[in-house]
Amino acid sequence: MHPPIAVLKRVPGEPSDSRAPVDEEESTLAPGHRGFRCATCDAEIASQRDVLSVSEEESVCAFVNPAGFLHEIVTLRAVVGLRLEGHSTAAHSWFDGYAWTIANCAACQAHLGWQFDALEPRSPSVFWGLRRIALTGT
Repeated sequence: MHPPIAVLKRVPGEPSDSRAPVDEEESTLAPGHRGFRCATCDAEIASQRDVLSVSEEESVCAFVNPAGFLHEIVTLRAVVGLRLEGHSTAAHSWFDGYAWTIANCAACQAHLGWQFDALEPRSPSVFWGLRRIALTGT
């Protein structure tokens, strides 16, 4: 597995504790629906209904980071069971006008993707780009 892109971030409205859960709300999955799960530990992550297209790209996009690693991501409006690592940065963002932060599985700490936060008022103000290879159900 390739190393994650180094980045830092804080959870909106939360202190800058990198271990703070990103979303502690109840599950977004309907009973009996598997949706997206962590490929490492099978933890629940998101529902199919949370898939979002944030640009002219489709809801599944492929991007290359500055180190040359290819990441195929699915974009989502909501997730559960993720933790952010560090502070946000707009450097090398795949989405103009958004800063990004590493997002790991809260259960096993596997790198699942990134949270993207708008740098100025826009819609969506926050969304997630999760690595397809790190999820099941994609």
